[in-house]
Amino acid sequence: ADPNAVGQISVERGRFDDGGTGLSLRDVSLAANFTRNSVDVTQASGVDGQGGRVSGQGRISLARNGVSSFRLDLQGFRLIDNDLASAVATGQASVNRSADGKIKLTGAVTLDRADVSAQTKTPAGVVAMDVVERNRPGDLDQGLQRRATTGGMILDLDLKAPRRIFVRGRGLDVELSLDAHVGGTSLAPQLSGVARMVRGEYDFAGK
Repeated sequence: ADPNAVGQISVERGRFDDGGTGLSLRDVSLAANFTRNSVDVTQASGVDGQGGRVSGQGRISLARNGVSSFRLDLQGFRLIDNDLASAVATGQASVNRSADGKIKLTGAVTLDRADVSAQTKTPAGVVAMDVVERNRPGDLDQGLQRRATTGGMILDLDLKAPRRIFVRGRGLDVELSLDAHVGGTSLAPQLSGVARMVRGEYDFAGK
């Protein structure tokens, strides 16, 4: 509950992959100093392998009621790359933890390009069925419910894109501009703002 660390840590040529979002960090380098009750990250950087880069620095408190702050700078960095969407962003964001333990993500990010698939994960004609798992431990369900109802990270993020937001699939071929704000929490995000069509086409049965 009250760690006390002294020393340094450095990482070179590291890698981090997240299967859900498709985020891939390569050539990760990190330099940090332990100053008894905090960690000072003097340098952190990585690339996405496709020309994008992310860097950051900040202080992470190890104290029970400590305040932490970490800033991220994105330069054409690919945040999402999976079957549903891909997105490349530029801008600044900060992750801050207050004395009461709440974590907040703030910033302003410009989407350089985003490609969104209008296809559903379930193919047409496939019927969804409710499944009952026999002999499932009751504690497992309770644990999942507790995790799903906790507060999560507070979001205060501005998203802008003058254009180059592409939505394709199911007859759609649309390019959008975006001026939006993401609020709420990471467990219950609230998206507000305006998306405008720059150009678009729709085909139905070849017409």
